[in-house]
Amino acid sequence: MRVFSSLAGPMRVFSSLAPIIRPTYPAVGWILIISFPLLGAVLFLSWRLNVPVGNLTNDIVSVTRTPLYTGMLSSIGILFWTATATLCIFSAMLVTGRQNEVMLKPFLYVSGLFTLLLGFDDLFLLHERVFPNFIGLPEKAVLGSYAVFAVAYLIRFRTAIFETEYPLLGLALSFFGISVVIDAFHSEGRDTAALEDFPKFVGIVSWFVYYARVSTFALHPKSDTGRGGDRKSKLGGGSDGGDPGGNAAASQCGSERGWRDAARPQAPNL
Repeated sequence: MRVFSSLAGPMRVFSSLAPIIRPTYPAVGWILIISFPLLGAVLFLSWRLNVPVGNLTNDIVSVTRTPLYTGMLSSIGILFWTATATLCIFSAMLVTGRQNEVMLKPFLYVSGLFTLLLGFDDLFLLHERVFPNFIGLPEKAVLGSYAVFAVAYLIRFRTAIFETEYPLLGLALSFFGISVVIDAFHSEGRDTAALEDFPKFVGIVSWFVYYARVSTFALHPKSDTGRGGDRKSKLGGGSDGGDPGGNAAASQCGSERGWRDAARPQAPNL
């Protein structure tokens, strides 16, 4: 009886916390589903490759004993890839209602997954090392497949893209193209790291800024991050009540005014 009486206090505490803990069960399940397979993969690779576990868990600078600034720009680029993918996927989960009429929800989902793929490629050198050395796919074939997917992606979501600040996307793709061309045609033995990596980094930052703007536009359709002031007609947006024709919004920005008109310099008064 003394044992049961000693357990009565902790049981009461657990009973009081149960309503708070119970809703977290699904989240805990996802934590286990994500974490344990990755930890198992680390142990398997350590055994299969006969390398210390620390080589797979520590950061590269610690393992290779190189200076702290090693790979600095590449690491910052990975952060931008990750931030962009997170923005797109999280915003897609929150997009509801009439914004879907320009396919913003699937556009953001696919954009987030594509960004995640590019980030993994950059982090683990998929097109440079993994696919050529372990699968037998040449580097140019992998880059070509990325290009084909990018073209299909642009065609599939052209309606959504044209409702956003698509010149920012064009800027990102242009810098990526410059980096790829320099990587593909540089002369052996010449150090072209700056020529290749600087445009790539600018492209990554432009990619992040574009999708940050798209995410803002998707969640706040009346913000100024869309292509034009009349975008509410294509997004299904109207007035918020009391103004069925949307005259209040039209009087503020005009039916044809957008970010391009706002950026156009005004003629001086003579």
